[in-house]
Amino acid sequence: MTYDVKERERQVALRMAGDLFPLSKGRDGKINGRVYPFALAERDENLMPSLRVWARSYVNKHDIVKHRMYMHLLSSQVCCVNFLAPFANDPVALAALVRPLFPSSSAVRPLPIPGEDGYVAFEWSPKTDLLNETDGKPPPRGAHATSTDAALHLEVDGRRELVLIEWKYTEKYARAPLSGGETARVTREQRYGNLAFAPGGPIRSDLGLKLTDFFAEPAYQLLRQQMLAYRVERVGDEERRFDRAWVLHVSPRGNTALRKPTAARLAEMGDDLLALWPTLLERPDRFRSVATEELFGRFDWNAHGAAVGMAGAYLRRRYAFAFE
Repeated sequence: MTYDVKERERQVALRMAGDLFPLSKGRDGKINGRVYPFALAERDENLMPSLRVWARSYVNKHDIVKHRMYMHLLSSQVCCVNFLAPFANDPVALAALVRPLFPSSSAVRPLPIPGEDGYVAFEWSPKTDLLNETDGKPPPRGAHATSTDAALHLEVDGRRELVLIEWKYTEKYARAPLSGGETARVTREQRYGNLAFAPGGPIRSDLGLKLTDFFAEPAYQLLRQQMLAYRVERVGDEERRFDRAWVLHVSPRGNTALRKPTAARLAEMGDDLLALWPTLLERPDRFRSVATEELFGRFDWNAHGAAVGMAGAYLRRRYAFAFE
């Protein structure tokens, strides 16, 4: 049984049990007008109860476009919010969560994210058009421009760091070109042609790679996230300046299909995209991948107050894979 099928069956069983999704227990939901057992009839039930009012306010305040799969029990956007939102207003717990990512550092302190209400931002994008995507206008969050699933602002040994989080759950990708055909290819090359390769971008220029070698998912997503980190670090965003900006890729250890390169040229260079990726960068330390289980499964959820403890109990039931 593939990882995505296993998780889908687990989530559907939880829906049918009813205690986590009482309003959707006997009601299949719809996605794009079609009924599926893995879709919720009440979309708010996809978030843990303590987050639902906050999430509506957050999305409206920041004009965030919800993914069309938001009602899907396997939504990675929802999964990301469920795991990280409990830390948005608890810098002590957040510091404890991320501290293992910096084993050689003496001090790690979360900082409020400029323009946000707390210490975690969702569907984050810069205020300025750093990737030539919106004709100089402020990029929208969640669609039509590069944004990250989440972002953290940390002080690490006195350095100001921006961590751009790419979050995955059950995704897997086929060896297929990006959609849009020739017109889209030309647009992508015009946007990113001068932003991808060193010295003006994050990708090494001595490997014989072309921009089109990245035109398959998930490599294309990683490229855009990495370009965004590169540009934010060097240009900043309005009054925000960071000493380092980097990409943190979070995904389940069991989802091995996600790691297979689907871009033909990259597949020739290695069979594990997440292991290959830092070797393509001028600065390999600007990318890191971590298993969801490693980051959250070892965290002591009961050491940081009732709210975090209750979140841990919900997540352990909803996303058992992260605690196995």
